[in-house]
Amino acid sequence: LRGLGCDVSPGPGERAGILTFAHPRLDTGDLATRFEEAGVSLSTRRGRVRVAPHVYNDKTDTDRLLSVLESALAG
Repeated sequence: LRGLGCDVSPGPGERAGILTFAHPRLDTGDLATRFEEAGVSLSTRRGRVRVAPHVYNDKTDTDRLLSVLESALAG
């Protein structure tokens, strides 16, 4: 996510079961709609996308999230 320009929390070196992110050029609501349409389960909080990756997620879930974000960045 950081490699795509997102502000990610928790920060480097910190750990949590939930993470939030936002991209300075993308509207969080629009992103949430794109993610929902792609079958990515998440919520929004305080203008940020909130995801809870855990044992039930696998690489395909992560790839789907990143693919949607990359598509949104491409326009």
